[in-house]
Amino acid sequence: MIGRKVLVFAPHPDDETIGCGGTIAKIIKDGGNVVIVWMTSGELGTKDHHRNGELAKVREREAKKAATTLGIKSYYFLRQPDSFLLATPQLIKQVAEIITTHKPETILCSYWDKINNDHIVTYDIVTRATLLAGGISKSLLCYEVWTPIEDCNYYEDTSDFLDTKLTALSAYKSQVKIIPYDQAIEGLNRYRGLMGIGKKYAEAFKIIYSK
Repeated sequence: MIGRKVLVFAPHPDDETIGCGGTIAKIIKDGGNVVIVWMTSGELGTKDHHRNGELAKVREREAKKAATTLGIKSYYFLRQPDSFLLATPQLIKQVAEIITTHKPETILCSYWDKINNDHIVTYDIVTRATLLAGGISKSLLCYEVWTPIEDCNYYEDTSDFLDTKLTALSAYKSQVKIIPYDQAIEGLNRYRGLMGIGKKYAEAFKIIYSK
């Protein structure tokens, strides 16, 4: 289902690791290639937000460290406004160009949960850009972050990659100190593994299309 050439779209730095970090590490370990596109730099990700764009720089450094842990060598920071992401024609075109450039077999993007507007808009942008790019990818799947997916229909066994995922997630120190995502995600992935496919750990997805 998930190919060896994958393009991951994340609303903010850390969403990719929370939602599909184990799958990313698994693909790369198996010789595949993964490219991440961060829509925003998460500059509003703490209560004080830091001044003069300091938090954006912090989170981008954290993202690069997490990417290295997962084995990712190529990524984009689109630096759209955190919490105010808009599906503008210009941004949709930019995303379509990235898709056309990399010609991924699979695209992974955040599930359209109602808790965070940037997640909804990211899904909107990616689906529109995919059409604009001519449907190059063979499959599009959504990963879960804030809201567990009720009607998930695909599970990836990530039992051998939980430690890598948690190590990558620990790079996001500015966020983990606010909410212990590592504890929450370990529990969720344990549940998905046992209840979904009878494995120790797994990540769950919603298939949007598969050719």
